[in-house]
Amino acid sequence: MSKRIVALFLVMGLTICLCGCQLAKPEGETLSSSDRLVGVFVTREHLDLFDMEGYLQDHIGSFSGGEITIDSAPEYRQRVYATLVKEPFQDSAGQQHFHCNYEFPELDGTILAVYQMGDGEGAYRSSDAGEGFCNVSVQFLETENVICGTLWQALGSGEVCYYLNPVFQTSDGQVYLTAGSGIQTNSDLGGRMTGTLSETYTVTENGQTREESFRAEVTVDFVRPADRVTILQMNEAHQEIGRDVFPAENLPEQYTPAGEAAYLLVEVCSGTEILRQLCQPEDDRFSVFVPLDARLCTEHFTAVNWQDPA
Repeated sequence: MSKRIVALFLVMGLTICLCGCQLAKPEGETLSSSDRLVGVFVTREHLDLFDMEGYLQDHIGSFSGGEITIDSAPEYRQRVYATLVKEPFQDSAGQQHFHCNYEFPELDGTILAVYQMGDGEGAYRSSDAGEGFCNVSVQFLETENVICGTLWQALGSGEVCYYLNPVFQTSDGQVYLTAGSGIQTNSDLGGRMTGTLSETYTVTENGQTREESFRAEVTVDFVRPADRVTILQMNEAHQEIGRDVFPAENLPEQYTPAGEAAYLLVEVCSGTEILRQLCQPEDDRFSVFVPLDARLCTEHFTAVNWQDPA
């Protein structure tokens, strides 16, 4: 079985900065041919996983200063292993099951991945999208598996730099990451940038060979988040019959208009800018971009419970 890892970065109307991609491993370990790329762990800081102390201890007699080229010392590049977390839940019949996922509790970041899992009922795939990921899609094709997600960055929040750290899974189910490359631009420029980690490998079974691949694609897009949201209830005569004003962080999960409401006007205020969207009875929800933190936004969906006229 052979394999190759490809890091592809696409950008439209932006400047992109690539830091050298590292496929890290601790001393004495190699990247096994059975280890598969399963996703990406996105951080805002570069993960320094090079074992400098070990390198200096082993080369104290020969090191005379100058630069160390990490690619020339792969045995000192390290992994960070994930913790398997099991969360119990009950199905509709009252039977207890466990939802299993992997976490990197010591790292600050968000994950996008598809794992191979197994239990008493057999093997299955489990996808995971961490906080901040929107528009997540997963495709399982005959020879290619793909997971995609979008991170929404607030316009005007300054320089943007995300590091795409590849996540691997071993044949016995362990999950680990290695340090990855960065994509960088300025949020004042707007636009969109996409980073992709992909792996293509050759599988031989019963004398037949075929190529399979996996791709994890992260898009960073830009939006102006809401400060507050005003919901106007309008009747058939286009008259306002009620309004509610919410700070963006307090938008409800559900909203119930009066029975006389023919439609809603949703006014999204962001600084001095006001955007309006129409929500009609055939629409069961509306969405607004709200701040997740000082830089990142998320798309908040509010379900609309339309009432019959009294």
